[in-house]
Amino acid sequence: MENFPESKLNSPKPQPQEKQENPVVVITRLAEVAPELQKLAREIVESKKSYDLILSDDASARLVSLFLKKVMDEVQIRRGENKPDIRFVSGGRHDTRIVFEAISNLLKEFDPKHVLLVTEYICSGDSIKKLTKILEDLKIDFDLAVLSSTTSGLKTAKEDVEKKPGQEVFLGSVGPMGLKLYGEGKGQGVVKAGGSYPVFSPVRYKDMTKDNEIKKEIQASVNQSRKDIDVLAKETLSLLSDAI
Repeated sequence: MENFPESKLNSPKPQPQEKQENPVVVITRLAEVAPELQKLAREIVESKKSYDLILSDDASARLVSLFLKKVMDEVQIRRGENKPDIRFVSGGRHDTRIVFEAISNLLKEFDPKHVLLVTEYICSGDSIKKLTKILEDLKIDFDLAVLSSTTSGLKTAKEDVEKKPGQEVFLGSVGPMGLKLYGEGKGQGVVKAGGSYPVFSPVRYKDMTKDNEIKKEIQASVNQSRKDIDVLAKETLSLLSDAI
């Protein structure tokens, strides 16, 4: 994997002693996956492709998607194009007709011409295929951005996505780095929801507690993650200025 200069992101800092025993005190993990995020962005930018929609798969891909949105916003503006829109769905883990119809209806209403589907981690590749099938059925051109994947999962994803000429799978790294963000609701602001929760409305992490102090700590973590995304996106754009 290509080496990037060390990021200026706020690395995890030791918490004051009185808070170390509190299991809900959170520090952002974005710095740990910065090299993979930057490599992923480089692959997309160097492809010279543009998108009118970024489709984020599930709560764990939220930070990855927001990072790529900020990068592609600036890239497409510099190219004289419109910024991509972004939508968050949690369809990959569901297996119900109602959920798939809801996602399909969203895409029909938006009518995108070129979609960047984003996920943080692929293990077998089966879950993401549920979303790629919706895009295929609607005859929407799309590419897949993956923060990290197993070797077998990557093979499955490539066979699925790249069977249509022109479509690509962009990868941050082979390995488990994407799992660093899996279920990290405290930094992302939302968590994976099961059962009857709406497909477009992940549960806000801070709503899972009634303790106001804990809510404040969670919100502070979310705010820090958003700031880290801004810093990393600016650094990445500087590194990729020759490729835009």
